[in-house]
Amino acid sequence: MCKDERDLIIVRHAQAEPIAYSGLDFDRTLTGLGEEHAILMARRVMSYDLKIDRFLCSPAIRTKMTALAFSREIGFQENEILYLDELYEGTFQDYLNVLSTLAKNATIIIGHNPAVQDLGNWLCGRHFQDFPPSGMMHLRSSLNQIGNISESDGILLRFEYPEIFKS
Repeated sequence: MCKDERDLIIVRHAQAEPIAYSGLDFDRTLTGLGEEHAILMARRVMSYDLKIDRFLCSPAIRTKMTALAFSREIGFQENEILYLDELYEGTFQDYLNVLSTLAKNATIIIGHNPAVQDLGNWLCGRHFQDFPPSGMMHLRSSLNQIGNISESDGILLRFEYPEIFKS
């Protein structure tokens, strides 16, 4: 990666239980399979050979659990993960607003559908109809585009999800 480029890894939270004990969507936890898939995809990020400078996450339990699995696998300090309320039930525009304020070289953002899918599709100028749980898009763009990023400014390097790694 050149110093004038920025990497963005957009992740949909891992597979979650359909219902939380509290009955609240916010409190849904990961399934056992979801935890395994989060670890698998975090190891994929390790293979990209990036130094992650920023880690943003929805404060929902399932995204926090996904983020913690990622941080442990990639060696990112858990206390440096930023939990942003606007990433829970946020729209594509909310995610885009968060993205436009970033000034780091490599960022992971963990959130929810449809916003993560809409953001990834908009940035890479493609239309993926399914962004499965633990799905991950790795995009690259120029640092000078941060403040005024526009559609198709990102170059899609990878779109990966656990099912493509089944043997």
